[in-house]
Amino acid sequence: MLVDFNALEPIVYYTKSETNKLDLYYKRLNHLNKDILLKTISNTSGLSLENDNKELSNYEPCFIGKFYNIGSKKPMSTTPILNVYDIDIVGPIKPLGLLREKYFMTITDRGSRAAWVYPIKHKGDAYSVLVKFFNMIKTQFPNTKIKALKLDNAKEFKSSKWTLFCDNNGTIYEYTSPYSAPQNGIAEILNKYIVERLIAICKAKNIPLKLWPYLIQAIIYIKNRTYNSIINKTPYEALTDKKPQIGYIKIIGSLAYILVLKETRKSSKLSEKGNKGILLGFESANNFLIYIPNKNKVISTKNVIIKEDLIR
Repeated sequence: MLVDFNALEPIVYYTKSETNKLDLYYKRLNHLNKDILLKTISNTSGLSLENDNKELSNYEPCFIGKFYNIGSKKPMSTTPILNVYDIDIVGPIKPLGLLREKYFMTITDRGSRAAWVYPIKHKGDAYSVLVKFFNMIKTQFPNTKIKALKLDNAKEFKSSKWTLFCDNNGTIYEYTSPYSAPQNGIAEILNKYIVERLIAICKAKNIPLKLWPYLIQAIIYIKNRTYNSIINKTPYEALTDKKPQIGYIKIIGSLAYILVLKETRKSSKLSEKGNKGILLGFESANNFLIYIPNKNKVISTKNVIIKEDLIR
C-alpha cells in the first residue's frame, strides 16, 4: 500500500512555549496522553516533576492515541519475552528517504512490547533484515529463543530462503489472511503509531519529509523507553531489568548547533565555530543524530547544543 507522507495532515500541534515541565516532557516523548506520561516519569529516571504542575496546559486537543483507547481494558501480557514477534512491511513511501529508502519493516516482541524498525530500499531486503535481527537477538540475549513469527501475507515473507531460514532455526511462522490487517493487530497499531507521530513532528518542526528513515527510528527509540500498560513497565525495563534513563531526550526536530573543536577547524579565523542542524534522534545518552542541511548529511556527535524552543 502506497503511503504518501506529503498528503497527510498532522493531528497534533505544538504550543509556542511550555508553561511547566509536563508540557515539555509531553513534547519530548512524542505526545503521550497524560496518564501514560505520568507513569513514564515514575518508571524511568532523569525526569522529575517535584512540586511542578501536573496538568498539561495551553495546547490544542491531541487525537493521537485515541485509536488505542477504544474498547475494554487491555489484558496484561502473558507471552514470555523475546519468543514471539509480529512483523510487517510498510510502503512504498513517498517521498524516498535521504538514502533512497522506500519502505520500512517493523518487528515487535509480544512479551516485552519492544519494537524495532528498519528502513529499507526494497521489499526483498526483508530477508537480510531478518538475518540481522536474529543475529542481534542471539548476541544480546543469548538465553532466549525466537520461537514464532506472525507475518503479513506479503510474498517477501514466503520466499524459499526466508522459510528455509526459519525452518533451520526452529522458528514457526504464521501468515495473516489477505486483506485482513486486523489479524496482525500489534503490527498495524505500531505502524499507525509511527506514521501519526512522524507527520506531526515533520509538520510542527518544518522537517524535510525525506528524513523519515531517521525520524521513525527516533520514534521507536523513545517508545521503547516509555510506559506500556500491557506490561506495566517500559519495554526497555522488560528487556534489561533496568529503568531507562531518559533525561537526555530532547524534542525531535529541534534546532541543533554542532560545536566544531578548535583543533579540527581549517582556520580559526575563517571557519565557522559550529554547524546548524536538526535533531533527528539518539544513538545513546551521549550521541545525537543531527542533520546538516547545507551538507545534506546526517552525523552522530556529542558536541552539540540543542535549542528546543526554536523552530528551524
